[in-house]
Amino acid sequence: MPDKEGWESLLAGSGITNDTTVVVYGAPSKYYATYAIWLLTIFGHQDVRLMNGGVEKWTAENRPVTTDVPAVTSTAYQAQEPDWTIRALRDLVHESIDDSSRILVDVRDQDEYCGALNPTWKLPEDGGQRWGRIPSAVNITWNMVLLDDGTFKPDNTINRAEFTKVVITAKFSSDYIATTVGRNCFIDVSTQWFAPYVCLAKIEGILSGYSDGSFKSAQSISFVEAAKILAELYGLEITHGDAWYEGYVKALQDDGFIPPTIGQLDKPITRAEMAELIWRIKEQRKDQASATLIQGPIVMDSGDYAGWTKYPAEGFSFYHPNWYIGEKWGRTVLTEELDYYQNLQTPYYMAVDT
Repeated sequence: MPDKEGWESLLAGSGITNDTTVVVYGAPSKYYATYAIWLLTIFGHQDVRLMNGGVEKWTAENRPVTTDVPAVTSTAYQAQEPDWTIRALRDLVHESIDDSSRILVDVRDQDEYCGALNPTWKLPEDGGQRWGRIPSAVNITWNMVLLDDGTFKPDNTINRAEFTKVVITAKFSSDYIATTVGRNCFIDVSTQWFAPYVCLAKIEGILSGYSDGSFKSAQSISFVEAAKILAELYGLEITHGDAWYEGYVKALQDDGFIPPTIGQLDKPITRAEMAELIWRIKEQRKDQASATLIQGPIVMDSGDYAGWTKYPAEGFSFYHPNWYIGEKWGRTVLTEELDYYQNLQTPYYMAVDT
């Protein structure tokens, strides 16, 4: 880390003044650029920003690049004394282990975090010299909240493909995910970037597609859909109710895992809410403020068959063990009673109330 005088000399020689807006970027996917942001911040620069998407997105959009050396006029730059409150030294890190009021975040790949991969596999100078992680550190990989183009927009909603990639990456190893490459698990999922994650989720029984065999990757995911996927992915204890979503939402709610920003069951979740949901569940953070979306205890499902739930259609109801297909067929496809009887060929349906 440079001293104050060295930092002033570097910025002054780069034509930067104390009032300059500094935009930094880097590659890959800009995580090196965050080092520059930290240094600028610790020495008190007021206006520093990260280019969303980094150099990869810039070049992918065919924006101009050059090899010309810019003409720079030196300035007089006055840095502040370093703000040591945003730097954690060794003693503070030691004190923070197993301290629930402090969170240590490990942003490396999951295999590095688990100690299954030597951190020098990428670059000899990149990473620590020992395997594993600091005790009690949580793993939120640097790319977990990024889209494929390297952008991060925390208030944007997240679609089904993006959500699936994040939750599968957070749960399973890269080697296991790679075993699904090349599979066509839905009619609209084959060789796209999200295919391995979606196919693994289907294999693991974490998600289902639509009745027409599609996945609809670009469709936004609602909180109740996310709750179902996360509750099953992390093995939460579910008590099913009359509504297909009740058990999943109540499981997250009872453990205090629902961020307060989620105020409605059908709310399309944002990327920031997705990251917080995963963090709370993975690290069992039951001490955080949480939303209450379902009042009172769950009323057990009214199905007459163990493990089967009753779904209402128009003028009749039917039983099915899979909430997603039941909801989709009951509300969208089976608009008349005749449609129901014509679809009785599927082995998944077993009863009808007329």
